[in-house]
Amino acid sequence: MPAYGQFADFPDAAALLSEYWSGWREIGLGVIGIGPAALGLLGVLGQLSFGAMGALRLVLILALLPIGLLGMWRLSSPIDSDWGRIVAVVLYAALPIPYSALIAGRWDTLLLVAATPFVALRVIRAFGVTPYHASGRGLLHQSVALGFLVGVVVAFEPLMLLLLVVICLTVALIGCQTCGLAGVLRGLVVVIAALGISSLMHFPWVAVLGDSDAVLQYVFGRPGAPATPELASLLRFAPGSYGNAWMSWAPLLVAVVPLLLARAARLRIAVLAGVTATAAFGLAWASGNGWLRGLMDRDVFIGDSLLVLAAVGVCWSAATGPSAVRIDGGRSPAFLRQIVVGVGAISLTLSSGVLLLESADGRWGTPTNDLRIALSLLDDRDLGPSYRVLWLGSAEVLPLEGWPVAEGLHLGTSVRGYPDVRHRWAGSPTVTHSQLVNAVKIGLSGDTVRMGRLLAPFGVKYLAVVERSTPSFSEGGERPVNARVREALNSQLDLRPLATDPSVMVLINESWMSSRAQFSEPVRLAGLDEPGELVVTDLTSGIPVLTERKSSREQHGFVGVGEVLVADAFDPHWRLLVGDQIVEPEMSFGWAMRFSSPVAGPAALWHVRPNSVADRVVVQLVLWALVARIAISEGRKARRTGSPT
Repeated sequence: MPAYGQFADFPDAAALLSEYWSGWREIGLGVIGIGPAALGLLGVLGQLSFGAMGALRLVLILALLPIGLLGMWRLSSPIDSDWGRIVAVVLYAALPIPYSALIAGRWDTLLLVAATPFVALRVIRAFGVTPYHASGRGLLHQSVALGFLVGVVVAFEPLMLLLLVVICLTVALIGCQTCGLAGVLRGLVVVIAALGISSLMHFPWVAVLGDSDAVLQYVFGRPGAPATPELASLLRFAPGSYGNAWMSWAPLLVAVVPLLLARAARLRIAVLAGVTATAAFGLAWASGNGWLRGLMDRDVFIGDSLLVLAAVGVCWSAATGPSAVRIDGGRSPAFLRQIVVGVGAISLTLSSGVLLLESADGRWGTPTNDLRIALSLLDDRDLGPSYRVLWLGSAEVLPLEGWPVAEGLHLGTSVRGYPDVRHRWAGSPTVTHSQLVNAVKIGLSGDTVRMGRLLAPFGVKYLAVVERSTPSFSEGGERPVNARVREALNSQLDLRPLATDPSVMVLINESWMSSRAQFSEPVRLAGLDEPGELVVTDLTSGIPVLTERKSSREQHGFVGVGEVLVADAFDPHWRLLVGDQIVEPEMSFGWAMRFSSPVAGPAALWHVRPNSVADRVVVQLVLWALVARIAISEGRKARRTGSPT
């Protein structure tokens, strides 16, 4: 499986665990604090897989759809027809959503495809809607089990919280007639408690993000594939290159069958599922047209996630079709029954046929190559001077998560080459990151032809402008940058283009300075924080030091007497050991670090993990262990008593 979109490569398990608990991440210009729980989970899975990170990555991509099919089978199980479960599973497998996600490299969408049916089943059982009888376990166990499931998903896709709320409100409003007031109150208590538990599981990471505005931006405003504003395309689940545009209407026709024929409990389930799908379609449509921007006071990217919930609702409704035909069909006029059943059967056949046709080659139109080979010139294999790569492009084609610079343009950075899965969680922009964003904005504005000098203090050696998620000879998403951006970059005197694949424009910064450097001649480092001063200051005389890289938190090498510049965000927990003397950092460029080396000789630069980070790691591990213990206990008790889980 090529590395494109969110299907990034996995480093070794130790690197993932270090990124989680070390207190320092090489994201942007450096991020202080505990890492996201997702990195810790991937690190643990890497250890359990005995270091087979490539196989683990492949399983975590390709196993999600089968897990989702199992969830759809279980969601449909209480419906009194084996054929209903088969219809739901076949229809869920035939929808374009998972295959479009594979083509675009949307791992978060695939995860929701896997998890949403299980979450919906937990919620409806918490309310006790007929025929989904309430679980025999107590409120605490139900809440913790649902909270743990949601918490694991939220580690990778926080929009699971929104889907849980939509499912809860729909079940409470539509299912209240069968579960009664007591059932509604019980279900609301379980869901609210689960929301609290899943949020608490990520509280240490939330504290790193910052205030409530930063958290909302992380949940709702992370750049992704925008939902189409066309309602017709949404109702067909935005098929893209998968299948046929007209045949994509077939799943809706299958779901309509029980709404026209069903009675009693079957009709109530079909209506509940239909309203769930309608609410999800409506919110996705509002998001695609930007109608939620005013409500949230920010750009909202929730369309893809809500289409997954709509898919669950459509297939859930279709699951009641065979029962409705067998039990309730005789109550409807014969001509209506024949037409509805005929249309439904033909639609299901067409959907299945499209699935078989698109699955013939086993790739569903996914790319066969990625950009790693084309951009191998950016990777020094951790040898030589330290440097950064600045990535520019649309969020849909960048190989890492970044921050917005302009309309449709984002930036991100990686150290010494191509990014991996650790760069999928950028977090909130800091004051330090805004320095880099401002430098890029000035360079792209056309107000300077020395953009390289603006980027030199950040250690940027290469600038990669990505316009396709894959090489030009392979299938993949294409998002060309604005012509003005390309013109501004081509006009720079100190950014020289390199020959690469046409899908990426790579420029080398001829004003580059290593991100660990000393100067043979005195250079004023303390006050160079104004763009005007940087443009007229040549930093190419910097001598690379500390070139022996042990990890992101430790580098060794020779240093001379004088100031050592480290182009990372200022953090007082960095130390420089020269001889037998330990030097603490001072501020440089208004954001970076410099160390005053008292002697010349072998040196070591390393980061000391703050006690606050260690405390947060311990707290989070205890929280996860406690929640998992209660959830597992609930499952064991359910199996002993024979009750559904």
